[in-house]
Amino acid sequence: MSLPLAGGDGAVAALNLYSSRPHAFRPQEQAAAQRFADEASRTLSLALRLAHHVETIDQLRAALTSRSVIDQAIGIIMGQNQCDADAAFAILRAASQNRNVKLRAVAAEIVTAVGKAQPTSGHPFEG
Repeated sequence: MSLPLAGGDGAVAALNLYSSRPHAFRPQEQAAAQRFADEASRTLSLALRLAHHVETIDQLRAALTSRSVIDQAIGIIMGQNQCDADAAFAILRAASQNRNVKLRAVAAEIVTAVGKAQPTSGHPFEG
C-alpha cells in the first residue's frame, strides 16, 4: 500500500507499507495508514518550513555582516571625495563593476587600505 505525503513547496514523498500476505490492508488498516500519512505530511511540511527559515536567517546574517564593511567603505569614500552617501555608493559600485569584483571585496580592500588592518565584520548576531 502506498500513500502520498504532501510536504508543500514541491516536496514529493510517499509512505509505503508492505505485508507478507495478499489483501492484508482492509478498510480499517487503510484508514489508520491514512491518518498516519496525514500526520507525516504535516511533520514533513513543518520540517521544510523550519529549514527554509533557518536558511533565510543565515542569509540575512551574512548580508548584514557584509553591509557593515560596505558602509565603512562608503564612509571612507564620502570623506575622501566630499560627497553624499548615494554618490559614494555609486563610486563603489562602479569600481566593483569595472573590475568585475564583488562589491564587498572592493569595500574590504578600501577599508583595509585606509585602516591598515582587515575590516571588522560588524557585531555577531545572537539567535
